[in-house]
Amino acid sequence: MPDAPPVLRITAERRSGLGFVELWHVRELTLFFALREIKSRYRQTVLGVGWAVLQPLMAMLVFYVVFGRIGKMATGSVPYPVFALSGLIAWQLFSSAVTGAGQSLVSNQGLLTKVYFERLAFPVSATLIAVVDAMVALGLLAIVMVWSGVAPDPLRVLAMPLVLALVFALAAGVGVWLAALVLRFRDLRHALPLLIQLWMFTSPVGYPASRVPAEWRLLYDLNPVVGAIEAFRWTVIGGDAPPMISVVWAAVAALVLFTTGAAFFQRVERTFADIA
Repeated sequence: MPDAPPVLRITAERRSGLGFVELWHVRELTLFFALREIKSRYRQTVLGVGWAVLQPLMAMLVFYVVFGRIGKMATGSVPYPVFALSGLIAWQLFSSAVTGAGQSLVSNQGLLTKVYFERLAFPVSATLIAVVDAMVALGLLAIVMVWSGVAPDPLRVLAMPLVLALVFALAAGVGVWLAALVLRFRDLRHALPLLIQLWMFTSPVGYPASRVPAEWRLLYDLNPVVGAIEAFRWTVIGGDAPPMISVVWAAVAALVLFTTGAAFFQRVERTFADIA
């Protein structure tokens, strides 16, 4: 009898850990996605990247009227526009990254069903776009500080990249979770802007965390964004440094959120093509 033909078995390559190694292998593709989204966002717009300046500027003006003029919010020796804008830049980095990452899989459904690569590239690339906008907005902050006569401490400014990295890490952790959840539960896509808005008012963006009543402070500090925003504001305008426990909690929360988010993402990834 003739020998049986050889059997060729095709199996999926074994992933390493939570897919971080595979994500590193597709880093160029991740950057390509980010650049593609940046170009499409500002293509055929009148202001172009000026929208990255206009958004925090308009929000600062609204906060100035509501909290600064009407609410008479006390910010010490720091002019309220500088105080508000320093919080808004950190917050908009976080909120833009979370929103973009949360909608990244839904926005790229066509690619999900046609070709395979490490899907974590979608939410991570979406968070990178927010970093570009934040860098542009920092130029606005510098102009407002010069106009207000506020000079930052050079030593504190050196810590700013680390604090921004902390904000980015928090956003990436939340964004990875939301990316998988929004694809499965589409209602979250419509509820996400409202949730982000509510989150902003429970964070020290337009007001100092010290204004929160003592009986609510423990619950308030469970929000990891509190420590990150207060730390960024400290690098800009100085004053009392945020409690170290708040900053450490923000770093721990970022690590836990991203690790557990990547694990959940990997668990439900096999169903992406079916529900996209």
